[in-house]
Amino acid sequence: MSARIVAAVVAAGALAFMATPAGARPLPVPAAKPPVQGGCPPVFADLRARADAEATRRETTLADVSAKLSAAQDPWGLNGGLLATFADARNALEALDQRIRDTCYPTRDAIRSDVVSIFTAYRVYWLRVPQAHLIEEADHLGVARGKLQTVAQTLAGLVGANAAAQRDLAAMRSGLAAFDATLGTVPHVTVHLAAVAQLAPAADMTADVAAMQSARSDLRSARQSLGQASLDAHKVIKDLGR
Repeated sequence: MSARIVAAVVAAGALAFMATPAGARPLPVPAAKPPVQGGCPPVFADLRARADAEATRRETTLADVSAKLSAAQDPWGLNGGLLATFADARNALEALDQRIRDTCYPTRDAIRSDVVSIFTAYRVYWLRVPQAHLIEEADHLGVARGKLQTVAQTLAGLVGANAAAQRDLAAMRSGLAAFDATLGTVPHVTVHLAAVAQLAPAADMTADVAAMQSARSDLRSARQSLGQASLDAHKVIKDLGR
């Protein structure tokens, strides 16, 4: 077979292959576009989902601590302001979550900035939860202080000339005075606890943490003073029974 014939055969085979459907390369199929919702493609779905989960978790937490604080008595007059602050934070978180769901962000960094603010702008677990717990504990201690004051007044009318009872009653009053020096005399609270009720989220939480630590130390001392006063009251009652 001559070279001319071979070339013709090869050319014919190539043409036949290109014309054969089985050997043809199909055109690429365009990728399906995601459905448009509200005019905005559902991009960055992972960040939107995380934002919704974290915002909802914080809203639930604020509702829980608010319910407990609402149920507590308020001898110091601090609860109302804090409850209003918590309600504002819940509303703001809900609005932020909605914005993250609906906004057409141009870049991943843009949506990430809003998602990060859920953590940095509200400080629910770093500030709001311990803040609520500290005020709630102060409420309970303030109520207990009032009850022990009533006990002390009752015992004062009973001790008479009983030297042991007089001595233990004086110790009880000393414990109550120590409590007052630490937390205040209801409804006037001392500076550390008053400062805790006014704390706000910050980029640098150093000052907030220091304020809560000071208040926590005061509560610990006040609790010990109240416990000792209670023990001394029982001693007075025992003295009177002799």
